[in-house]
Amino acid sequence: MTKFEDIDEEYRKNKELKKEDVQMLKEWIEKQPHLPKISEFQIIIFLHSCYYRIEPTKTCIETFYTVRAHCPEFFKDRNPIEIESKLFESFLIAPLKKRTPHGYQIMYFKLINLDASKL
Repeated sequence: MTKFEDIDEEYRKNKELKKEDVQMLKEWIEKQPHLPKISEFQIIIFLHSCYYRIEPTKTCIETFYTVRAHCPEFFKDRNPIEIESKLFESFLIAPLKKRTPHGYQIMYFKLINLDASKL
């Protein structure tokens, strides 16, 4: 678990996140022989991306691992550092100091390389 994966913090900050839902999904995943073992944090991320709804989360997990199995070229040999360096050649990205009234961080994006072949 990395410093970004603080499960207890996720439960504290997301009132819609329920341990019972995570446990139910964990048990469901264990009964699916074609799905790999998924960490509690990954389940939380899937739930969050589906607005904490169980059935859409199951569909999302199924779809993710199906696409990953059938289209490995999209997932193998990926170098995030290389992708990041190409991104910074095309965009200016900067966080602003001031946050929204709800506490959200504001990011400023500007396209600096207009060559479409680089995007």
